[in-house]
Amino acid sequence: MEYTAVADIPGIVDTLHEAYQSGTTRSLEWRRKQLNAIRRMCQENEDAMVDALKKDLRRCYNTAVTYELWDIIAQIGYMEDNLEKMTKNEKLPSPLALKPLSYEVWKEPLGVVTIIAPWNFPFSLLLNPVVGALAAGNTCVLKPSEVSSASGQLIAELVPKYLEPTVARVVTGGVAQTTELLAQKVDSIMYTGGGKVARIVMAAAAKNLTPVTLELGGKCPTYVDESADLQVAARRIAYYKNVNAGQVCIAPDHVLIHHKVRDAFLEHLKVEHARIFPGEEQESETKGRIINTAHFGRLQGLLEGHGGEVVIEGETSEKDLFFGFTVITDPSPDSPLMQEEIFGPVLPVMTVNSVEEAIAFCRPRPTPLAAYVFERDPAVREKWLKEVASGGACVNDCMVQILSTDGGFGGKGESGMGSSRGKASFDTFTHRKVVALQSPSFDPLAKYPSTKPIPAVLKMMITQSFPAWIKPVFRGTLGAAAAVLALLVSKHVSISVSFH
Repeated sequence: MEYTAVADIPGIVDTLHEAYQSGTTRSLEWRRKQLNAIRRMCQENEDAMVDALKKDLRRCYNTAVTYELWDIIAQIGYMEDNLEKMTKNEKLPSPLALKPLSYEVWKEPLGVVTIIAPWNFPFSLLLNPVVGALAAGNTCVLKPSEVSSASGQLIAELVPKYLEPTVARVVTGGVAQTTELLAQKVDSIMYTGGGKVARIVMAAAAKNLTPVTLELGGKCPTYVDESADLQVAARRIAYYKNVNAGQVCIAPDHVLIHHKVRDAFLEHLKVEHARIFPGEEQESETKGRIINTAHFGRLQGLLEGHGGEVVIEGETSEKDLFFGFTVITDPSPDSPLMQEEIFGPVLPVMTVNSVEEAIAFCRPRPTPLAAYVFERDPAVREKWLKEVASGGACVNDCMVQILSTDGGFGGKGESGMGSSRGKASFDTFTHRKVVALQSPSFDPLAKYPSTKPIPAVLKMMITQSFPAWIKPVFRGTLGAAAAVLALLVSKHVSISVSFH
């Protein structure tokens, strides 16, 4: 990958600021044009993008298009279908004491947005936020990961062909380029990746008081209750733990299994994994690869000194960067395996005696990006969802919570802050400007300084403390009339009305 010259980065950001200040990004026509350009980029370059993903992560075609390219196109479709509604001014209710004053929310773009993406989903985790930022009327700096070099290089080549340099610019490179980019004053930063770099991003953003959206990760727990359909649980956990070779921030990190069904679950896990990925693991066309030797070595290190029992031992090949599905029962809770996000196809299975014990295991640990539960007992489901904090959750499945375009996707605590995808992405890159609309012809003197006692009815109107039985009377047009009447009849209030 050819890196951007560090000295060029300030000028790149300045160009985007100038474009935003020109006002060209505000119209819906401009926004739709940019969204359509990204769609065309994905459709017209599908083969090249799939090939880049194969080079970086050994992705098969189906996984490449469904988890990345088609997901981007789906996000674009959502934005196009809802753009007019999302950008429309919203009317707000106004307090009775302030009528006929009215309020609206105007949707204002933030300005220049910097988007820093990770290597595990190098297209979707970069372009989906871009879709939200452009739909909201911003300009963008795109920073692909240098680790997924084939995908990053392709992005650097394609974006200038489909988006004007005043709309979006790509900055490629490593630490030096990212450091310089973070030093620039922009209006929003979105970072997806690990907590260590997230702290660096936040520290840099603080110097310019730049708002930050963080999508991080964590150790996503999965509780399998004694009431669960064990075959279904095993099949879905085995599949999602192996998607992208386990390099997914919302993949099930470890399983907490009820002791009564532990052995049966493990047998199902072996069978279902073999059914999904038949034959020799390393020969499977649907299994990906670890991104590089450094991450491969990190995974090998997690398998040392864990104190548990290896019940499924996958094949490994450092030369091929292949790491097979490995299952370990009851490792030490204090081992690195149970302290660090695994981010690979290694699955610890911890035995617990109840849902309460599973919850107690999760509570003192950092809040994960997702938490999963498999059960057929509504009481267990309710307890898990209420008492296990997480960015998102799923019942009897994994990872599909991210597909809600209306609900958004984001973390909590150490798994991130803010939301993206669908409307949440539009909102993240939009300022909601509250506008008060007052009539020049109506000026109640009651709002100006006075030493006279405040009438009881006016106090009730200001504090919104009417008796419950009378509240319906003060809604809508009747409420506005009542408010004006209350002011007019008060001996303590005079009204100045001018006509134009």
